[in-house]
Amino acid sequence: MNTKLLRTTLAIMTITFTWLLATPALASSCKGLKSSACSSKSSCSWVEGYTRKDGAKVKSFCRKKPGSKTTSKAAKKTSKDANASTKAKKKASKESKKLKKETKKTSKKTVKKTTKKTSKDSKKSSKDSKK
Repeated sequence: MNTKLLRTTLAIMTITFTWLLATPALASSCKGLKSSACSSKSSCSWVEGYTRKDGAKVKSFCRKKPGSKTTSKAAKKTSKDANASTKAKKKASKESKKLKKETKKTSKKTVKKTTKKTSKDSKKSSKDSKK
């Protein structure tokens, strides 16, 4: 029983760690690039700074072109990792549910055994007291 609990805990930790590593890679490949680096990438475009209607000034920035797909190896790997992470979460959830059921069964059996033993002991003690 302890082995299953350990496996479940390990699976949950693995999922969490994978998610933490994958999160930064999900950001656009254009985010944070300078003007020259942005214009050299075909999937990115440079947006000049401007002032919004409410008066807030927006600094120049690099953004992904609309409709362009990210083809970087890191993005593909992240997608695969996310799918693996989802599968691992489902598996961990199933194992957790199974472990809960087993724990309930074990505790019910223990209660029954204890109840039987207690009732036998009380019968013995009442017989002994009658003698």
